[in-house]
Amino acid sequence: MNFISQLKFSKGSTLLELIAVIFIITVGIVGVSSLITQTISLAASSSQKLTAIYLAQEGIEIVRNIRDTNWVAGGDWNNGLLDCSSGCEADYNDVVLSPWSGTGTILNLEPTGFYGYYNPGGSPTPFKRKIMITQSGLDILKVSVSVEWQNHSVSAQENLYNWRE
Repeated sequence: MNFISQLKFSKGSTLLELIAVIFIITVGIVGVSSLITQTISLAASSSQKLTAIYLAQEGIEIVRNIRDTNWVAGGDWNNGLLDCSSGCEADYNDVVLSPWSGTGTILNLEPTGFYGYYNPGGSPTPFKRKIMITQSGLDILKVSVSVEWQNHSVSAQENLYNWRE
């Protein structure tokens, strides 16, 4: 009889152990799948934020290029840059700044991999870039660039100087 009672306890114990193992495995699988889903979501968000940061820096470089082009041409260093206190737009190959259109123009990803406004072959992106320039001293321009997409935004700021004079 002792053998039979041990056999019954052993069968019940095995069933409880099996339920516990299934529960632990289920919790592990749910946790891992949740982690994978969250990682994929954060990777996409990080990629967009990194792109927006690069587009903001590119906006400053565009203004710097226009300033340098003015110097090479022998004109005033800030020619065409003072009209942007309420906002301007420009892409990587512009030599002048265009007025901000109020809501902003969406940047397109061109087949070459560059972001621009006017290439009809490009695919639309969620990014809009606004360049603002204010004079903060006789030979100092404060350049602020903000890039917006969906419900996010990043900005960059730099002072440009008339160091040639």
